[in-house]
Amino acid sequence: MSNPPIAPAQRYRATLRASISRHWSPHLAQGVLLMATGGLAAVHALMSFSLTTVALLACALIASAALQLVNLWLTKQLPYFSIQLVSVASLLIIGLVLVRQGQVGSLNPQYLVVIFLVVDNLSRLIFGLAIRPLSGWWLMLASSVLGLGMAAMLLQEVPNASPMPIALIAGANFFATGLATGLIAWLSRKQ
Repeated sequence: MSNPPIAPAQRYRATLRASISRHWSPHLAQGVLLMATGGLAAVHALMSFSLTTVALLACALIASAALQLVNLWLTKQLPYFSIQLVSVASLLIIGLVLVRQGQVGSLNPQYLVVIFLVVDNLSRLIFGLAIRPLSGWWLMLASSVLGLGMAAMLLQEVPNASPMPIALIAGANFFATGLATGLIAWLSRKQ
């Protein structure tokens, strides 16, 4: 008796899980960098809004976008590529705008951050569902739902939001996403 044909969705998931397991180290580095970016954003929000802190945050965002681009290049044959590319582009745009403007308060970037949070977390929600039953898949799902909730909170406050809650929400999102990405990469290295 022959084996039944594999459905395209099952083949896609298997390829995605195999790619994460094969290229776990760039995913782990991306997770660590996202956690560091989240921590830096939180420090930036709680401490003074110095130009140095903003420059470091912008550089961390750009570096994170570059590392995500490397991870995307490793999985460019997957249909997931295009939505993640939009997420990387939005992260890169935020980093470049911060470099150009110098400080968060002078730009009023609430809408840009909300758009990034929605696009990034929707793509991570799809990613979390696609890598099921890989160890820790639920972490990505939980961090994306948390990020979408934070985007909704920020959207309610957009016209009046100060830079501090924007930086805190973005930092919490980066940290949660980095933690989920790093743990999934660490757990998948054995599979």
